[in-house]
Formats: sequence, structure tokens, C-alpha cells
Amino acid sequence: MIAVGWHGRRGLLVLTNAGHPPPFWYRAAPNEWSWFETARPGERGRKAGTPLGLLADIDYDRIIVKPKIGDLVVLYSDGVSEATNPAGEELGRDALMNIARGLDHGTAVAFGSQLSAALRSFRAGVEPMDDETLIVLQRVGPVS
Repeated sequence: MIAVGWHGRRGLLVLTNAGHPPPFWYRAAPNEWSWFETARPGERGRKAGTPLGLLADIDYDRIIVKPKIGDLVVLYSDGVSEATNPAGEELGRDALMNIARGLDHGTAVAFGSQLSAALRSFRAGVEPMDDETLIVLQRVGPVS
């Protein structure tokens, strides 16, 4: 599970990850893509990324960011990064990010549609083995 909250007055996005693949984001101003990741388990002395409900007494790290106008945040299920092509090769998260870098990031709708099409193209007719869920969020300016 990944939980996402939005604090409209402050413009803060809060992400809490319980075993889901790490979301990634496009920062429009510097024209950069990056992952939302927390410290690895050995770097902080406790387990990380544990699926929700698997172990008792697990704390989940929160990531708090302040997206700027035009930024995109992409959440996806493991069925997306684990999609396979006809040769049996898995897409993987690095290839997913490389695909994202080549798409139109002007709107969440355009980006999401193009990413879905690119995923289908990668699979080239191979049926999904798992759900393939994509959620694309975009910070937009004030509504007038």
C-alpha cells in the first residue's frame, strides 16, 4: 500500500510507503526525474518497505515534498515495473524511468496515456501477469 495525502494550504504532498514500488516524480523547474525513496534498512537500523500488516510494530517512513506548478508524481503497482515482453524480459524500474523521461510531461492526462501506451508496446501482446495500475498526479496553478 502507498498512502498519499495533500495539504492544500501549504502545498505539501505526504507519501507513506508500505511495501509498494517507490513512486517517482518529474520536477518541472529543473527538468529532472527522481525516485521517492527513504533510507535502506541497514542505514537506519530497522526494516523498510515492509508490506502493510505483514509484521507487528512496524513504523513507516513518510516523505514530505512541496511540488511546484507543473511537477508530476507517478505511482504505479508492481505489475507495471514487473511487466514482461515476448522474450520474457522484465521491464524493471530503471527502464520505466527511461520511458518516462521520453514522454510529454505537460499534463497528467497526456503523460499517463503515453505511459500506458508505452507499457502495452513493451509487452507487445503479452498479457499482464498482475494488475498494472498507474496514477499520475500533477500540481497545477490556482483555479480562477
